[in-house]
Amino acid sequence: MKISIIMPIYNTGRLLRPQIQSILDQEYRDYELILVDDGSTDDSGAICDEFADKDKRIVVIHKKNGGVDEARNTGIDAARGQYLYFVDSDDELLPGALQTLKDGMENHEGVDISVAGYVYSHEGKADPPFLPVSSRLFSRNQLMDELMCPKYQNLGMPWTNLYKASVIRDNNLRFNKNIHTIDDRVFMVSYLCAMKGLAFHTTQPIYKYNLGIGVSFQIKNKYDKRSLTIFDGQCLIFDAVRNHGFSAKSIWWARHRMINSYDKKRESFLGYGDKEAVQYLDDKFFSIVPNYIYRLFKIRQSAKTFLVNLRIIKE
Repeated sequence: MKISIIMPIYNTGRLLRPQIQSILDQEYRDYELILVDDGSTDDSGAICDEFADKDKRIVVIHKKNGGVDEARNTGIDAARGQYLYFVDSDDELLPGALQTLKDGMENHEGVDISVAGYVYSHEGKADPPFLPVSSRLFSRNQLMDELMCPKYQNLGMPWTNLYKASVIRDNNLRFNKNIHTIDDRVFMVSYLCAMKGLAFHTTQPIYKYNLGIGVSFQIKNKYDKRSLTIFDGQCLIFDAVRNHGFSAKSIWWARHRMINSYDKKRESFLGYGDKEAVQYLDDKFFSIVPNYIYRLFKIRQSAKTFLVNLRIIKE
């Protein structure tokens, strides 16, 4: 078996059928579909069982609710495929998705990860692709450079990536259930740290991401202490990038993201009057970044904003 597709599911009954069907409609057939029902209280579990009764490639796991990352990890433990692919239960695969990912992995020697593009869907209408379709091979360092750069925000999603199961198992990689919102990016960075080979990247869209209709955790403009873990995730990423031989460019951008996360979270929790959260941010941040580095960064940032406003440089 080539591919294990892992789908965490929690109360997405009305959206679940189209996603499962989009997988079953793929021309590429050498896969298993692992549906992890994460304690759903609607009819999601029954829908999973219904599909499993009709197709032997479908494996259903019913478990107590523990969150999307725990559900993905449960799928990893059960997977039998050579490659692992993670999808959400409220989106859809585009035709040819599995073939594109598999070809990217196998049509080039020494590839450890196959990465493709996706499109946003608003009320059933898909946006145009982010970029013109192109394909190339990256070293792990080059892909990390792309992942860290804000220009390429479409990288880092688990449902655009086909991973080697051996890399995940040999390095005991799992999704961090204590990190919210950027847990996907933390996992991909951990994978790039562990892999030794090349990355295949195509901008060919393979996935339709449905905006605003899912039930997955999202942090909005409201008080939520869990948003502290976004900063924790950026700290994990910075630590991983600087300690695994990646370029100065990747390290700079990882630090940049961590500092911006610190600034935003500190301002937010100051506004809510949460002194405990602010103290936590200060203690953790300045244990990683010396005060003089932070001051230099803020000076540089202010200077850049000034020059952009004068139209001397582009943002």
